[in-house]
Amino acid sequence: DYEKAMENLDYYNALQEIRKMVQELNKYIEQEKPWQLYQKAKSAAEFDLKTEKRSRFNQIFQRLIRDLNLIAYCLYPFMPKKSEEMSQRLKELKPKPLFPKQEWY
Repeated sequence: DYEKAMENLDYYNALQEIRKMVQELNKYIEQEKPWQLYQKAKSAAEFDLKTEKRSRFNQIFQRLIRDLNLIAYCLYPFMPKKSEEMSQRLKELKPKPLFPKQEWY
């Protein structure tokens, strides 16, 4: 577990725990497919309707924000500037890649 690894100054395993968190979140995203719920949730919001799809989308979105904040917190000892940038973007809900796309020639 991340906390135990950090207490033991076992940075390799702490980073492995963060990697596991990211993998689990990716798996969750693939299972839930929030992009499929988005349009239906958006349409419901326009009419201020409380639908199951809108509620489910909100639950998924809240979990993603919570888990991404936890990942940003755990990354702080290793990447403080990127961790703070990630946390700030999550607060503002302004998606933008943290790392610019690299062109390989």
